Amino acid sequence: MTDEENGRDPHRGPSPGQTPREWFAGLLRAHIEERGGGSYEELVVATEQAHLRVAKSTLGDALSGKRTPRLETVQNLVTALHHRQGLPGRPELRDWERDYEHLLDLQSDRRTGTRSAADARAASEGRTWPRRFGPLPEPAHSFLARPALRVPPGPGRFLLTGAGGVGKTQTAAEHVRECLLAGDLDLGRVLEMGFVVRPAP
Repeated sequence: MTDEENGRDPHRGPSPGQTPREWFAGLLRAHIEERGGGSYEELVVATEQAHLRVAKSTLGDALSGKRTPRLETVQNLVTALHHRQGLPGRPELRDWERDYEHLLDLQSDRRTGTRSAADARAASEGRTWPRRFGPLPEPAHSFLARPALRVPPGPGRFLLTGAGGVGKTQTAAEHVRECLLAGDLDLGRVLEMGFVVRPAP
Protein backbone atom coordinates (compact mmCIF):
# COMPACT_ATOMS: atom_id res chain seq x y z
CA MET A 1 0.00 0.00 0.00
CA THR A 2 1.36 3.41 -0.90
CA ASP A 3 1.44 6.42 1.41
CA GLU A 4 -1.27 8.04 -0.71
CA GLU A 5 -3.52 4.97 -0.38
CA ASN A 6 -3.24 4.82 3.41
CA GLY A 7 -3.90 8.54 3.78
CA ARG A 8 -0.39 9.69 4.74
CA ASP A 9 1.24 12.45 2.75
CA PRO A 10 4.81 11.37 1.85
CA HIS A 11 5.78 15.01 1.26
CA ARG A 12 4.41 16.46 4.48
CA GLY A 13 6.73 18.31 6.75
CA PRO A 14 7.22 21.55 8.67
CA SER A 15 5.05 24.54 7.94
CA PRO A 16 6.84 27.83 7.15
CA GLY A 17 8.86 28.99 10.13
CA GLN A 18 8.66 25.61 11.84
CA THR A 19 11.77 23.50 12.44
CA PRO A 20 11.81 19.78 11.58
CA ARG A 21 11.96 18.91 15.31
CA GLU A 22 8.96 21.12 16.07
CA TRP A 23 7.04 19.44 13.23
CA PHE A 24 7.83 15.95 14.53
CA ALA A 25 7.03 16.96 18.13
CA GLY A 26 3.64 18.16 16.86
CA LEU A 27 2.99 14.74 15.32
CA LEU A 28 3.77 13.08 18.65
CA ARG A 29 1.56 15.49 20.63
CA ALA A 30 -1.33 15.00 18.20
CA HIS A 31 -0.97 11.21 18.48
CA ILE A 32 -1.01 11.43 22.28
CA GLU A 33 -4.21 13.52 22.20
CA GLU A 34 -5.83 11.01 19.84
CA ARG A 35 -4.94 8.25 22.31
CA GLY A 36 -6.43 9.90 25.40
CA GLY A 37 -3.88 12.59 26.24
CA GLY A 38 -2.17 12.83 29.61
CA SER A 39 0.50 14.67 31.54
CA TYR A 40 4.16 13.74 31.33
CA GLU A 41 3.78 11.81 34.60
CA GLU A 42 0.81 9.85 33.20
CA LEU A 43 2.72 9.07 30.03
CA VAL A 44 5.70 7.81 32.02
CA VAL A 45 3.35 5.54 34.01
CA ALA A 46 1.90 4.23 30.73
CA THR A 47 5.36 3.33 29.43
CA GLU A 48 6.22 1.65 32.76
CA GLN A 49 3.03 -0.42 32.65
CA ALA A 50 3.98 -1.56 29.14
CA HIS A 51 7.51 -2.39 30.42
CA LEU A 52 8.90 0.24 28.02
CA ARG A 53 10.06 2.97 30.38
CA VAL A 54 10.65 6.43 28.90
CA ALA A 55 12.06 9.08 31.26
CA LYS A 56 10.04 12.23 31.93
CA SER A 57 12.92 14.45 30.76
CA THR A 58 13.19 12.45 27.52
CA LEU A 59 9.46 12.91 26.91
CA GLY A 60 9.70 16.61 27.64
CA ASP A 61 12.55 17.09 25.17
CA ALA A 62 10.77 15.07 22.47
CA LEU A 63 7.35 16.70 22.86
CA SER A 64 8.70 20.25 23.04
CA GLY A 65 10.92 19.84 19.98
CA LYS A 66 13.96 20.67 22.09
CA ARG A 67 15.86 17.56 21.05
CA THR A 68 15.54 14.86 18.41
CA PRO A 69 14.28 11.75 20.17
CA ARG A 70 15.72 8.34 19.42
CA LEU A 71 13.53 6.15 17.22
CA GLU A 72 13.31 3.65 20.10
CA THR A 73 11.78 6.38 22.30
CA VAL A 74 9.11 7.09 19.67
CA GLN A 75 8.34 3.40 19.23
CA ASN A 76 8.11 2.84 22.99
CA LEU A 77 5.76 5.79 23.48
CA VAL A 78 3.46 4.75 20.61
CA THR A 79 3.43 1.15 21.86
CA ALA A 80 2.67 2.22 25.44
CA LEU A 81 -0.28 4.34 24.27
CA HIS A 82 -1.55 1.38 22.24
CA HIS A 83 -1.48 -0.85 25.34
CA ARG A 84 -3.02 1.85 27.55
CA GLN A 85 -6.07 1.85 25.29
CA GLY A 86 -6.36 -1.92 25.71
CA LEU A 87 -5.79 -2.60 22.02
CA PRO A 88 -4.60 -6.10 21.10
CA GLY A 89 -1.20 -6.94 19.65
CA ARG A 90 1.36 -4.33 18.71
CA PRO A 91 0.74 -1.01 16.94
CA GLU A 92 1.73 -0.47 13.32
CA LEU A 93 5.02 1.42 13.53
CA ARG A 94 6.03 1.66 9.85
CA ASP A 95 4.41 5.07 9.38
CA TRP A 96 6.30 6.39 12.40
CA GLU A 97 9.55 4.95 11.05
CA ARG A 98 8.91 6.73 7.73
CA ASP A 99 8.15 10.03 9.47
CA TYR A 100 11.28 9.63 11.62
CA GLU A 101 13.45 9.03 8.53
CA HIS A 102 11.84 12.10 6.95
CA LEU A 103 12.74 14.10 10.08
CA LEU A 104 16.38 13.00 9.77
CA ASP A 105 16.34 13.89 6.05
CA LEU A 106 14.99 17.36 6.79
CA GLN A 107 17.60 17.94 9.49
CA SER A 108 20.35 16.80 7.13
CA ASP A 109 19.10 19.22 4.46
CA ARG A 110 19.28 22.10 6.93
CA ARG A 111 22.86 21.19 7.84
CA THR A 112 24.20 20.77 4.31
CA GLY A 113 21.94 23.23 2.49
CA THR A 114 21.94 21.01 -0.61
CA ARG A 115 20.32 17.84 -1.89
CA SER A 116 21.79 15.41 -4.34
CA ALA A 117 19.95 14.62 -7.58
CA ALA A 118 19.33 11.11 -6.23
CA ASP A 119 17.77 12.55 -3.07
CA ALA A 120 15.55 14.91 -5.06
CA ARG A 121 14.34 12.06 -7.28
CA ALA A 122 13.71 9.82 -4.26
CA ALA A 123 11.76 12.59 -2.50
CA SER A 124 9.60 13.23 -5.57
CA GLU A 125 8.71 9.53 -5.58
CA GLY A 126 7.99 9.44 -1.86
CA ARG A 127 11.05 7.30 -1.11
CA THR A 128 13.77 7.82 1.46
CA TRP A 129 16.67 6.00 -0.27
CA PRO A 130 19.07 6.38 -1.92
CA ARG A 131 20.26 9.20 0.31
CA ARG A 132 23.56 11.06 0.38
CA PHE A 133 25.03 13.09 3.23
CA GLY A 134 27.46 15.68 1.91
CA PRO A 135 28.99 15.85 -1.55
CA LEU A 136 31.16 13.24 -3.20
CA PRO A 137 34.59 14.54 -4.18
CA GLU A 138 34.43 16.07 -7.65
CA PRO A 139 36.22 14.02 -10.33
CA ALA A 140 39.79 15.22 -10.78
CA HIS A 141 40.46 16.63 -14.25
CA SER A 142 43.64 14.57 -14.58
CA PHE A 143 42.19 11.39 -13.09
CA LEU A 144 42.92 8.25 -15.12
CA ALA A 145 40.31 5.54 -14.78
CA ARG A 146 41.42 2.53 -12.79
CA PRO A 147 40.12 -1.01 -13.13
CA ALA A 148 36.72 -1.34 -11.46
CA LEU A 149 36.83 -2.15 -7.78
CA ARG A 150 35.91 -5.71 -6.99
CA VAL A 151 33.94 -5.46 -3.76
CA PRO A 152 33.07 -8.89 -2.35
CA PRO A 153 29.44 -9.50 -1.36
CA GLY A 154 28.45 -9.39 2.27
CA PRO A 155 29.20 -7.00 5.09
CA GLY A 156 32.66 -5.66 5.79
CA ARG A 157 34.93 -2.65 5.56
CA PHE A 158 37.28 -2.33 2.62
CA LEU A 159 40.68 -0.70 2.76
CA LEU A 160 42.28 1.14 -0.16
CA THR A 161 45.95 1.85 0.43
CA GLY A 162 48.70 3.49 -1.57
CA ALA A 163 51.06 6.40 -1.61
CA GLY A 164 49.67 9.91 -1.32
CA GLY A 165 48.18 11.25 -4.56
CA VAL A 166 47.75 7.93 -6.38
CA GLY A 167 43.95 8.32 -6.54
CA LYS A 168 42.52 6.35 -3.60
CA THR A 169 39.76 8.85 -2.80
CA GLN A 170 38.92 9.35 -6.48
CA THR A 171 38.70 5.59 -7.03
CA ALA A 172 36.31 5.12 -4.08
CA ALA A 173 34.19 8.10 -5.17
CA GLU A 174 34.00 6.80 -8.74
CA HIS A 175 32.81 3.43 -7.44
CA VAL A 176 30.00 5.12 -5.49
CA ARG A 177 29.00 7.20 -8.54
CA GLU A 178 28.79 4.03 -10.65
CA CYS A 179 26.60 2.35 -8.02
CA LEU A 180 24.30 5.40 -7.93
CA LEU A 181 23.94 5.40 -11.72
CA ALA A 182 23.20 1.68 -11.72
CA GLY A 183 20.60 2.09 -8.98
CA ASP A 184 22.60 -0.35 -6.88
CA LEU A 185 23.05 1.77 -3.78
CA ASP A 186 20.62 1.36 -0.92
CA LEU A 187 20.78 1.21 2.86
CA GLY A 188 22.05 -2.35 3.01
CA ARG A 189 24.70 -1.66 0.40
CA VAL A 190 25.88 1.48 2.18
CA LEU A 191 26.21 -0.44 5.42
CA GLU A 192 28.25 -3.07 3.62
CA MET A 193 30.53 -0.60 1.85
CA GLY A 194 32.44 1.06 4.67
CA PHE A 195 35.48 2.15 2.69
CA VAL A 196 38.53 3.30 4.60
CA VAL A 197 41.00 5.29 2.50
CA ARG A 198 44.42 5.99 3.95
CA PRO A 199 48.03 6.26 2.78
CA ALA A 200 50.15 3.14 2.87
CA PRO A 201 52.66 3.08 5.72
